[in-house]
Amino acid sequence: MIGSDALLELYSCPTEPKRWCSILDWVCKKVGARSAVVQRFHRADGMLEQTWIVRDTKSIRDAQLHDTLVNNASNPRLNLGEVRLYPANGLIRDRDIFPAGSPHLLELQKRLRAAGLGESLSVDIHRDDQQSVAFILHRHSGDARPYTREDEEFLLNLRPHVGKAAELSWVIDRQAEEIRQIETIADALQVGIVLCDDAGQVRWANESAEEVLSRSSCLSGEGGRLRGGSLAQEKELQALLQTQQGGLAETLVFGAGDEGELHLARIRLTNSRGMSALLISEPRRSLTPSIKDIAALLQLTQAEARVTAALCTGSTLKEYAQSRGISEGSARNQLKQVLSKTGARRQTELVLRLCSSVLFQTRTQPGSRLLS
Repeated sequence: MIGSDALLELYSCPTEPKRWCSILDWVCKKVGARSAVVQRFHRADGMLEQTWIVRDTKSIRDAQLHDTLVNNASNPRLNLGEVRLYPANGLIRDRDIFPAGSPHLLELQKRLRAAGLGESLSVDIHRDDQQSVAFILHRHSGDARPYTREDEEFLLNLRPHVGKAAELSWVIDRQAEEIRQIETIADALQVGIVLCDDAGQVRWANESAEEVLSRSSCLSGEGGRLRGGSLAQEKELQALLQTQQGGLAETLVFGAGDEGELHLARIRLTNSRGMSALLISEPRRSLTPSIKDIAALLQLTQAEARVTAALCTGSTLKEYAQSRGISEGSARNQLKQVLSKTGARRQTELVLRLCSSVLFQTRTQPGSRLLS
C-alpha cells in the first residue's frame, strides 16, 4: 500500500517541482535502488525522444555522467526496432526486451556499470501512440540483489499516480516555458506593458515599462503599485484604471510638451477579474532601429539609411547635411535614391512607412539612439 502522505507529496510535485526529488529519494530507499527517474518520451520514426525528466538526489548529482553514458539516443532501450514487445504486466527488465546475448544489451550493461548503475526495473505508462512515460529504477552497480515481488507490486501500485503527476508536471512546465517565451517577446517591444488590477497593483511589467517607471517623474511603480507623479495625475490614472469600458480605453498624456512626456492607454482583459494591461509610450524618446537594420529592411546603402533615419527624427535635409559635413544637394540626391528604391512618393510617406515598421516597435540596445 502507498500511504496518503506519499500520495499527497507526489501530487504536489506538478506545482512544486522540487518535491519530485524527495519523492524519488523515498522510492530509492523503499526498494533499495541507486537511482529513480521519471521520463516522458515522444515516439517518432521508431525512436523514443526524451521531452521531460525528473531525478532523485544522487541521479541529479551524477546527471552529466548518466546523460553521457546512458541517457541519450545511443541507448538501445530507446530504439523500438531493437527491443521486443514490452511485457503485458507493464514491468520491464532489460532481459525481457533484449534477446539473450544481444550485443546491444552487453554494451548497455557496460555503460551502466561505468555510470555506477546496475540491474533495472521499470514500468511503461502508455499515453498514446506518440507519448509515453517511463518510471525506471536501477540498483547500484555492485548490488546483485534481484527485485522482489514486493518491489514489483510497489512499483505497479505507484505507476498510475506517477503517470498522472508526470503528465501534469509536463503540461505545467510547457505552459511555463510558453509564458517565458511570451515575456521574452514582450521585453523586445518598445512600448511598455504593465499588467495590473483596478487599484494599480502591478502583477507584471516588461522591460520597457520597468525602465519608464524607474526614471519617469510622471508615473512610478513605488511599492508595487502604479502612482501618478502629481495629485492630478494620480486621479487621472485611477479614473483610467477603474473605468468599466471594455477594449482600448482613452489615452492619457502625462507631462505634455516635456522631455519625459508619457502616453498611456488601458486595455481591460476579459475573464481576468478586473485585470488590465496599461500601455506606456514615450513619444519624445528616440529609441529606434540601427542604421544597419534600416538598410537591411529597405535595401538601402548605409548613406541612404542614415539620411532616412535623420528624417525620422525630425531633422531637415539641410540640418542633416550640416551634421554630416556634406552639401545639401548630396543629401537630396540620397533622398531621391531612397524614394526610388522604396516606391515612396514623398518624404512624409517614407517617414510614415518606416515609423510604422516592426523595427520601430522593437527595442535596440537600451539607451541607444537613432543616429548613434
